[in-house]
Amino acid sequence: MTLARNICAHNDKLYTFRSRFFISFNNIDSTYVMKDKSTNFYMLMKCMNILLDNKKYNQFEKQIFNEIHKLSKKLKSIDIKKIKEIMGFPDE
Repeated sequence: MTLARNICAHNDKLYTFRSRFFISFNNIDSTYVMKDKSTNFYMLMKCMNILLDNKKYNQFEKQIFNEIHKLSKKLKSIDIKKIKEIMGFPDE
């Protein structure tokens, strides 16, 4: 989480976040299939559910999905599915 915080604090790209610091994610989302042994944006987003109360987490998640939706309307050269894959979102 500290790495993600530093990325945000220095205006870097969080959507491409990857870390070799492994999070034991099975307790958070047992259905998630990891493609490699790194932590990604999606995993960080889901971990926030532990740190925030339900109302705050739902607002947080809604904001993320709203931003993804807005981005999907603007993209011309790459499909939003590719961006979500980079972020670590599971296949739809």
